[in-house]
Amino acid sequence: MSEALKKGNTITIIHDIDRRYGDMQASLNVWMQLYMSGRIEAWYCPGIRDGIINTTRFIAPGLAAVISNNIHNSVEENLNIYLENKKAIAAIEAEYKSFLSLCEPLMKHYDIKKVHEFWDMHLNQLTSDSDIYFISDSLSLISFPIKILKEENSTIFEFAYNTVKELKLGLMDNLKNREFIEIIPYDLLDPESKKLPKFYKGSFLHLDNIEYTKKIFIKQLENQLMLLNEVENYKLYITKHMDKRMHLQFAINHSAIFTTPNIEAKAISFTEKTMISSLDEFVQRFITSYCITDREKVKELIKHKIESLI
Repeated sequence: MSEALKKGNTITIIHDIDRRYGDMQASLNVWMQLYMSGRIEAWYCPGIRDGIINTTRFIAPGLAAVISNNIHNSVEENLNIYLENKKAIAAIEAEYKSFLSLCEPLMKHYDIKKVHEFWDMHLNQLTSDSDIYFISDSLSLISFPIKILKEENSTIFEFAYNTVKELKLGLMDNLKNREFIEIIPYDLLDPESKKLPKFYKGSFLHLDNIEYTKKIFIKQLENQLMLLNEVENYKLYITKHMDKRMHLQFAINHSAIFTTPNIEAKAISFTEKTMISSLDEFVQRFITSYCITDREKVKELIKHKIESLI
């Protein structure tokens, strides 16, 4: 599929959204990278399905098709049929289009032309009646001290300042009733590490060429300490198992926003309830298995990191 996309093809896919935990891991590790190309149009069928007979129709219109069926995901001995007959392919295409007419879009794509839509989606999520999970090797904008942008006194930061301010206000007004959980990699707090974070989706903030400095990093770490001391529903977890391909902001019962590494202005979001439920299971297992969640331990890690930077 990667090769097909590299050659300029587009793919329209109707997804099975009944995802198990292992399927969700595979989706995060592989599928999300394909979606970010912007050349995959993903749909799902919201109607009731019995889940007994599964079918695959892989069609290159007018050229060839592969079709197969299986019962309860038993695929070892099922028949795969390869077709080049034009009439047969036309019939399979018609069948596919008929099914597609019953479907709805699974996700939205964002690029540099949809900057305002991208941040509107974040604001809609942050003001929802839901706990929020932020998982990335960037630091969240919610814990970012925006005053430091104002101190720079430069118009280059105007859009970033206004955007981050609106997001922070949208969330902070509701933190009494729900949680914001920020999950970052351990190496950002490792006293021996020289690594500095990146601006979360800097390309969408018009900060493509602006880098974190030690000063900005220290200010954000101090701000995280303040939040941990004063805001009960702000939580910071640390993990040594961060997948560098995982940049996720997720609201239980609401929506998920996936982004590429920060050098690209590409992202996707989805709100389909079954996918959200599966993602919630994935996130909870990830936290239980791989995260340091003890508040005092996290605060000590932050303090040691600040000392190493001064």
